[in-house]
Amino acid sequence: MNIFLNKIIKLKYKNKYYYKYNIKLFKFLNIKENKKKNIFLNLLLKKYYEENTILISEIKRSSPLKGIFNYNFNPIKIFINYKKNNIIFFSILSEKNFFLGSYIYLFKLNRIFNTFILCKDFIVDFIQIYKINLLKSNCILFIISIINKNLLLELEYYANILGLSIILEVNNFEEIKKIKYLKTSLLGINNRNLKNFKIDFNNLNIINNISDFKLIISESGIKNKIDLNYIKKKNIKIFLIGETLMKTKELDNKINNFLN
Repeated sequence: MNIFLNKIIKLKYKNKYYYKYNIKLFKFLNIKENKKKNIFLNLLLKKYYEENTILISEIKRSSPLKGIFNYNFNPIKIFINYKKNNIIFFSILSEKNFFLGSYIYLFKLNRIFNTFILCKDFIVDFIQIYKINLLKSNCILFIISIINKNLLLELEYYANILGLSIILEVNNFEEIKKIKYLKTSLLGINNRNLKNFKIDFNNLNIINNISDFKLIISESGIKNKIDLNYIKKKNIKIFLIGETLMKTKELDNKINNFLN
């Protein structure tokens, strides 16, 4: 596992005593089942049958590999610029120590706008899911490589009760095997190997090992229309793009080029 990822996971698992008491906490909080389930997934499915290209545009300030993208980082301004370019789905990276993210960004956006937001964090316990739900995000992401099978089942259960859509992020065939017990139908394939951070679009070939229906999202490393068209040949048309949009000085042209 990459040194950055190792450090992130160690920090997250410092609080792992939380999830030992998930069931007790769940009862204590008296959480009721959310009847409005999977609104992120449901709209994504609708658009999947209507559009040729769907972007989930990410808002992130930094990465441990590339450093700070924008020293004048303003998530509200970035969101408005995305919205102006007809973006419907958004992702916010909330990990604070290495990506300089914050749950405050999520809070601010959802206080102003009623929208469809994936909150990306390194989720390892129920407390994180509960907090994300309180902040009105409607989708979360599980990085399969960092969560064991039993915990995956448990976290999926809690997210389903809260009505959150889930993206299962995988990078190899072993991780595909790990998710076969889960009900979630959104599958994110990370083109970036988390061990060495190298990009390889051929990694998408692992979808050939998926027997049941999954809505596939291609994540990471997509820089231009050539990359996007190459991935489309694999019958994928949902793309989570962050760094490329964060770094461009011509956002309108870049999005227009991806979508048209």
